[in-house]
Amino acid sequence: MPALTLILALTLILTQPANAAPLNLTIKTNKPTYTANEFCEILGNLTLNDEPVEGALVALQVNNPKGDPYIMRTLTTGTPPPQTWTLEITEFITCDSAGNPKTSFPRGGEMGFKITIKNNAATTHNYTLTINLFYGNTIPYKFLIASKSTIDGQKSRTITIWPILIPDNAPIGNATAYASLLSALPAENGLPYCPEKQATYQITASSGNPAPIITPQPPQTGKINLTIYIASGKAWKGNYTIYASTRYEYYVTTTQSTYEVKLIGDFNEDNIVDISDLSAVASRFGKSEGDPGYNPIYDLDKDGQILIPDVARVAKSFGATLLDP
Repeated sequence: MPALTLILALTLILTQPANAAPLNLTIKTNKPTYTANEFCEILGNLTLNDEPVEGALVALQVNNPKGDPYIMRTLTTGTPPPQTWTLEITEFITCDSAGNPKTSFPRGGEMGFKITIKNNAATTHNYTLTINLFYGNTIPYKFLIASKSTIDGQKSRTITIWPILIPDNAPIGNATAYASLLSALPAENGLPYCPEKQATYQITASSGNPAPIITPQPPQTGKINLTIYIASGKAWKGNYTIYASTRYEYYVTTTQSTYEVKLIGDFNEDNIVDISDLSAVASRFGKSEGDPGYNPIYDLDKDGQILIPDVARVAKSFGATLLDP
């Protein structure tokens, strides 16, 4: 860092009022517990001196109940102002084994990615480059660290990833991949270097059900929003940990949150909601707290009665299953 820039940065830090409010990042989900075939919404809010922050980058990592990274996205709190990023992703495409552009891949087949990153600074920087694959744009199905290394100042690097297997039971239709470039993962207190890049591709097959696609909300000043679909048979049971980190001006802040995924309606705990579970709640229909035969595990809405909403919730999850960690 040039001496003048360092002096100015230190001056800004040292001249801040002692009681100045720090950069504040909060992360939460729209409810604490989810089941299969539900949408989980992760909501974030970023303020400085109690005012919403426009155009900041927030790195968002979710670890599954096994402790493995499950989601890695770089979201923005509004549109970032024009600037030269320290490191940036200049190219991100889906490709064949030779690195040639390709946007359609069959179930059970192989696909690849070609990514070019650039260091715009004069000095060497450490980096972690991640790719997160989603069926549609809401069902996470693969996370990988594409590269973790250093890059010299004023240099570019192209990385080709091949092969990535597409599961035989992948939903057909559009799929989306997101690439993030960070100093390290948010769980390791890493920070994002630049906005994420995305690549959309097609998963083809003769038949199958498409994955859910939602229209993302446009970035809002001071806020981030990420919606995840907890697909039956494709998500783990247990507690998920959210790590988030951001830098704005000379402030850096991190935070954590959690949510739980469990198979609601699986009363006999055989990891599938089936006819035995539906029969168990239906046979107690009309029972109220204090009645012989009332059992609170079947009172899913916890209103003291086992009624239509409780039976309907089990029926809605019929056939659902989740993965055991």
